[in-house]
Amino acid sequence: MANRLPLEGIRILDMGQFWAAPNAGRAWADAGAEVIKVESCRRPDPLRIQARKIYPDNDPGGEHGDHWNRSGMVNERNRSKLSLALDLSHPKGRDLFIELAKQSDAVSQNYSLGVMDRLGIGWDVLHKANPKLVMVSIMSQGLTGPESSYVSYGQNLEQLGGISYTSGYPDDEKSSVGFALPDPIGGATAAFALIAALRHREETGEGLHIDLSQREAATLIIGDAIVEYSLTGQVPPRIGNHEPGSNPSECYPCEGEDEWIAISISNDAEWLRLCEAMERVNLGSDNRFATIVGRMRNRDAVDELIGEWTARFEKMELFKLLQSHHITAGAITNPRELFQDPHLRERGFWEQVEDYSCGTQEYYGRPMHLSENPYGTRTPTPKLGQHNYEILGGLLSLSNSEIDQLTNEGVIGTEPILTAEGGMARRAS
Repeated sequence: MANRLPLEGIRILDMGQFWAAPNAGRAWADAGAEVIKVESCRRPDPLRIQARKIYPDNDPGGEHGDHWNRSGMVNERNRSKLSLALDLSHPKGRDLFIELAKQSDAVSQNYSLGVMDRLGIGWDVLHKANPKLVMVSIMSQGLTGPESSYVSYGQNLEQLGGISYTSGYPDDEKSSVGFALPDPIGGATAAFALIAALRHREETGEGLHIDLSQREAATLIIGDAIVEYSLTGQVPPRIGNHEPGSNPSECYPCEGEDEWIAISISNDAEWLRLCEAMERVNLGSDNRFATIVGRMRNRDAVDELIGEWTARFEKMELFKLLQSHHITAGAITNPRELFQDPHLRERGFWEQVEDYSCGTQEYYGRPMHLSENPYGTRTPTPKLGQHNYEILGGLLSLSNSEIDQLTNEGVIGTEPILTAEGGMARRAS
C-alpha cells in the first residue's frame, strides 16, 4: 500500500519512563506503530514532575496550569503516541492492562527488577494471556546476574559501562561525557531488538521476552579499548581528542572565544592536502613532518603550527575550506548552532509540532529518511490520560458510564497526584 509506514498495524504498550524506553517508543511510533504510553496519575512518567526547568519560556504553569503536560523532556520523547493513565496497582487496572496486552503485539518497560511481577503483570502472566506477545525489559543491569536488582540512571551506567574511564585527557581521572549516553543507546538498542523479535514471531508464531541491559549496551561503545586489553593485558590510557593511528588529530582553536575545530589526518597524502590548505606546502617535505611517524615524534610542534593557523579563521568557514580539500574536519558546535544549522534545516531534521499545552514548538526529528514513506511526527505528545476513553472504549468496548466509574474510583485519570512547580515535586492541593 502506498505511503504505508513500516510498523503500521503493530500495537505496543509503552510503559517507559525517563529516556531510554520512551525513546524506543518514539522510534516505533515514528515507524507507524500504535504506541500507547501507559502511566498512572499516582506514578506518571517522573519527567512530567521533575522536568529540570525545561519548559517553554521557562514557564511550568502555562495558560491552563497543567504543568505536567508542559515538560519539554516528556514532549520531545513521546510524540505520535496515545496516553492511557491507568493505575496498575489497582486490581481493576491490572485486569484492564492484561486485556489490553491480549490485543497488543508488544509491551515495553523499564521498571526496576521485580516491579512487573509485584504488579501481577510480569512476563509469565502476560505470555500466558497472549503467547504471541513480545516484551522488552530495558533494565539497568539486566534481568539476571548478581547486580540485577541494582537501580541506576544513565549517568551511573556511563561509569559502570566504562565510558567515563575512556573519556578525557591522560591525567584527568574525573572525566565524563557529561551526558546520559547509555539512555539513548539503550533506547536505540531496544528499538532494534523489538523488530528482530517481531520477525521471529512472524516466522514461529511465538512471542519473546527481551532482556536488555543498558550497562552492557554502554560497554559496547568502548569495544576497541576492551579488545586492546584482551590482546595486550594493558588498560589503554585516556587519549583526549587524539585518534589512534592519525596524526595530527586534535581540536584546534578558531577565531572567537571557546570556538574549536577538530582535524584528523590519517595518512601522508591527507597531510599534503592540509599543507596546501594552510598554504604551507613546504611543510609537506619537511623531514620532521613528512611521515606519520615523524609527525607523531614532533606532535607538539605540529599542533602548534596548526593551532596558530586555525586561530585566524571562523570555525564554519574553516570547516568548509578543509572539506573542500578533502580533509577530515568538523566544527565543534553548541546547541544554539545546531538548532540554526542550515544543513539540518534543509534536511528537515527540526520539525514544528503543535503541542497541546505548549503551542508551537520545534523538536529534533530522526536521522533517517525513507524514500517512499517519509517519517514524521503524526501527533504531539499526548496529555496525561488524554486517550483514556478512546482506548478503553475502542479496544475493550467499555461504555462511557463504565469508564466514568473507573475515573471515580481513581483507576484512571488525567491529573497526577504530584504536580510540578519549577521542576520540583510537591503534593497537589
